Amino acid sequence: KQISVDAGAVICGLQAKALLLALEESARLGSEMSEQAAIQTRLDLLTPRENDVLLMIAKGKLNKQIAFDLSIAETTVKAHVTAIMRKLGVQSRTQAVLVAHEARFTSLLPSED
Repeated sequence: KQISVDAGAVICGLQAKALLLALEESARLGSEMSEQAAIQTRLDLLTPRENDVLLMIAKGKLNKQIAFDLSIAETTVKAHVTAIMRKLGVQSRTQAVLVAHEARFTSLLPSED
């Protein structure tokens, strides 16, 4: 038996598949970029003091240690932590740190050298 193949149709089929894969990849990257932009937008809502507190949380410090380091009351630290979690849309300190790390937040802040 002889099978007839239309080379043009095969090439068009391959091009269509490649285009579809490229579009899917583009959509995936666009989704990741928009998610990254959303995270950055939420981080941009933080005040400078909230940024300081979030960085210290990311370093594993307790509220008492943060209060001492920033020369503020522990209740003030708690208020900052609550505001950070609300602005980032998370339920815990750990989630706040994960959001910050996802946005590479800690690498963007000046070091405490």
